[in-house]
Amino acid sequence: MSFNFIQPRLVLYCFLIFCVASSKHFIIYNEEILVALCFFGFIFFIQKWYSEPLVEFIDEKGEITAQEYEASVQASARELSFNREQYLIMKELGSGVSLIREKTIEEFSLFTESQQKAILKRENDLKINDTFKKLISLRKGYSKLLQEKIADEFLLYAKKRLSTLASSSSKNEEKRKLLTTLKKSHLSL
Repeated sequence: MSFNFIQPRLVLYCFLIFCVASSKHFIIYNEEILVALCFFGFIFFIQKWYSEPLVEFIDEKGEITAQEYEASVQASARELSFNREQYLIMKELGSGVSLIREKTIEEFSLFTESQQKAILKRENDLKINDTFKKLISLRKGYSKLLQEKIADEFLLYAKKRLSTLASSSSKNEEKRKLLTTLKKSHLSL
């Protein structure tokens, strides 16, 4: 007996047993049984007709996932080696900075006390000079901003005042004064 001959008989025997069990009410059809029957029918159908494409699809997905994992591992390894190199460079720089510091302290100790004070005073004066230059440039910028803000506020006030004076015609003299001051302030900017 070959395998092809046994399999159809097995399916036939299973079908006959199912029919007898159904007719004698050995199998009670409720929701769970119907869902189980549909599930097993679906699995049998997929296995019978679509097993090869499904296996190929799963194999392709497995290969793609393996390639992505390998690329991720390689990228992580590159990043770790780069970070290690950066750490070694920083370590060397730290030792270089400490060496420079020691040499500077040695050379500074060779100077007399008055020379040391003069060097420190010069460095301090340079820092103070830089700070003052920055403060002066900030002051100039802020004074210009302040002038522009005052001019804008004055213009706004003058426009409001002119609009209120426009309703009363008896205050022509006050209008003229306001307009002349407005023109003067605008020209001074």
